[in-house]
Amino acid sequence: FGGDTDGDGNISVADAVLIARNAIGVNSLSCDFNMADIDADGNISISDATSVMRFAMQVR
Repeated sequence: FGGDTDGDGNISVADAVLIARNAIGVNSLSCDFNMADIDADGNISISDATSVMRFAMQVR
């Protein structure tokens, strides 16, 4: 499971926010694409951000 888009060694809500901001075109990510493309569909999307958010908040 990727998701550590800020490179701090933890998967957190901040990572989900970075992915979401990238998905809507507000900013670009400086991490490896695969760290943000959680569902491995070739796109960084809100779905990826949601997956990271759920993981970070331990929602299954």
